[in-house]
Amino acid sequence: MRLSRLQRIGSIAALAGLAGCTYAAADQAQVFEMNTCTLPSDCLDGAECRDGMCVAQQADALTIMLRVTPLRTPDVVSDMPNVSGPMAILLARIQVDGPMERTFPLQVPVEVSGIVRRENVPVEAEISFTPVSGVSGLSLTPVSAMVSVASLQADVDYAVELVPGLEYRMLVQPRDIGLPPFRRTFVAEEGQQINVDYAPLMSEHVQTLTINADYDRRLLVRAFSLDSAELISSTAIVEEGAAVLHFASEPPPYRLEFRAEQSYDPEQPMPPPGQALCDSETPVFPVFTVDASELEPADDGSLVVTLPTQPQRIRFEGTVDLCEEADAGALSSMMITLNTRSLVLMPEDTPVAGTFEATTSATLDQSNLTLHFCVQVMPGQYDLVASPPVSMPCSLFAERRLIQSPDGMASTGPALALPDASYLVGTLKTGLTPLRGAVVDAVALGRSLELDVTGSGSSPPQMATGGVPLTRYNRSAGETSDSRGYFKVPVDVGSYDVLIKPPSGSGFSWQVRRDVTIGTRSGPYPTEISLLSPVTVKGTLNFEAARRGGECDARFECDLDATLEGAQIDAFAIVDDEASDGERAIAIGTTTANKDGGFTLLVPPSIRHGW
Repeated sequence: MRLSRLQRIGSIAALAGLAGCTYAAADQAQVFEMNTCTLPSDCLDGAECRDGMCVAQQADALTIMLRVTPLRTPDVVSDMPNVSGPMAILLARIQVDGPMERTFPLQVPVEVSGIVRRENVPVEAEISFTPVSGVSGLSLTPVSAMVSVASLQADVDYAVELVPGLEYRMLVQPRDIGLPPFRRTFVAEEGQQINVDYAPLMSEHVQTLTINADYDRRLLVRAFSLDSAELISSTAIVEEGAAVLHFASEPPPYRLEFRAEQSYDPEQPMPPPGQALCDSETPVFPVFTVDASELEPADDGSLVVTLPTQPQRIRFEGTVDLCEEADAGALSSMMITLNTRSLVLMPEDTPVAGTFEATTSATLDQSNLTLHFCVQVMPGQYDLVASPPVSMPCSLFAERRLIQSPDGMASTGPALALPDASYLVGTLKTGLTPLRGAVVDAVALGRSLELDVTGSGSSPPQMATGGVPLTRYNRSAGETSDSRGYFKVPVDVGSYDVLIKPPSGSGFSWQVRRDVTIGTRSGPYPTEISLLSPVTVKGTLNFEAARRGGECDARFECDLDATLEGAQIDAFAIVDDEASDGERAIAIGTTTANKDGGFTLLVPPSIRHGW
């Protein structure tokens, strides 16, 4: 591709010029390369000059899905004041292997309403309707509504607009913790009414618990689905060794969770001045969980739970060693989190598991420039994470460690040694010209990877003894290319999707490099990326039907295309997920519709695997 013109893009400069500040604003105006052409010879690599832009004629076959989010019109908002959230519309999959142009019909939204009551009294609750995408990574913002006692005199407690033919997952979450959440999956239809009556639900699906425990505080108990990890029951207070849980439907296999009614001790003494803050916000009681299938029912049908002895808290302290390039004097503190994998419980053969989370800060000792931390935990195996600021040239520390108390003394271990940061380094070019102002986002995938922790040099160095390295805590990061097209994004060990987003209006599509794995602890990962001509997907959004019952819908006034102005169109590529047997979605571009519902989406001609 041969691009000959630099374009100045900057409304700031234009506005400043009107104010008599043209020279100063011009210095601040952003200058970047544009994908423009006037002759066929301006485009290379098989691209053609179309509408003043080089467009690729062939592409790797991509399966994409479009998410359309129209703006809500003021009359819809006024008609349904208890509704929030955009009306997201998911379009069917399309195959893209070259430029295409088509019309995308949209269904006219329909009203779904209903009541949520108990003995004819409205149940105060939050209701959400989440479109089901069926693809990991492709989230759709739910439409939500509120139910309050003020709706007692109304025919319905809620009314929302949904897309007909689209599958939704409805969740009713009462504010009264004694009521269970209600879930239902349905396909939206015109005039649909979904009512929830809690009066019969409270007597149909009930589970009584008998709890053997001796603690100095009251416990709360609730149930979570083993498959989805969602809350499926009411929350009950354990009183006199018993509790009763209510379910909104026949419960699937589930896990019981017990936690203290008050998790924090407000009367903990503050440490003397100059000493490390050990536990001012540390929980004093663990969370116990047990699968219901592990419990034996009593003669009366209740499930008998024997909770273990409450573990004693121990003092865990240590230091954080910064990487070689870091300036300790420029850092005052650093966040340390401890996420338990399992607690050491007594008796050892109990089916009950325990978890315990704690957060503290490593603070700088000015006398020796050492970061020291101190926190109270319970004996067990923890994911120990130290998160340096992004501005620091150190990477994340994440290891799994067993923390125990030797003979009642404080538990210590090897220092948390922050490795030198790794970097995705590159230069963006359009032909021979650097591209400035592009955003390079490394999106962390949070996967657990098998790491070889031996070796030296280009191989990962030996980790400190006492822990197993973890990768699922890697953090997302981003950077903007400079005038040379250069970028340098700090990354932790782990997996990423890297999205390269040229400046809006440049005429270039996003570039995507998926499943980029950073498996070593330091060093740059350099590359040069040439932006290719995009594939264009031109579309027009319109509603399929402008009438309901033979008359125009007042909210759309039969001029439905006008309601699509400003609608956001987000494109996702559907790819095989390396971490599972399914699929996942990767964002590959975004645009907005004009007043006629038209849009032009720039799609990358290929998605590269790895860096």
